[in-house]
Amino acid sequence: MAHIMAKKEKGFSLIELIVTISIIVILAGIVTPIVGNMIDEARVSRATSEVKVLAEAIMNLYKDTAIWPQDTSITTTAAWNNGRNGLAARTAARFPSTRTWKGPYVQKQIAEDPWRTPYIYNRGTISGVMSSGPNKTNNGSFSQRQAQGDDIVYYIQ
Repeated sequence: MAHIMAKKEKGFSLIELIVTISIIVILAGIVTPIVGNMIDEARVSRATSEVKVLAEAIMNLYKDTAIWPQDTSITTTAAWNNGRNGLAARTAARFPSTRTWKGPYVQKQIAEDPWRTPYIYNRGTISGVMSSGPNKTNNGSFSQRQAQGDDIVYYIQ
């Protein structure tokens, strides 16, 4: 008698595929919010660090030259990087002496905050540097004298 051997099929059954895909979907559902929160926290941390660096650059400019940035309000990336403000570069007309101007006070071109909104510098009764935060809206942190909503502010005394 000859044994008839059944040919064994190779591959996965439909049930095995459904179980595997279900496990992957469940794991993705658990991991996605955690990673999203970590990304949000990293953006807030970066903005907090950068507003402090920018405020310190402004204070160092003033300490060295006794001149504040020309603009009392800087709200665009182009204004931050304009030589008349003396942070990233200097104009000879505004800062003629290299003995007192010891910049650049920021080592790389000033970019936008993590939410692609320019940082805001305000000089006046209340001075400081601010990121409008995730909602990209200035919540009145300078007029209120403390950070409002999701604004990230470093005040200059």
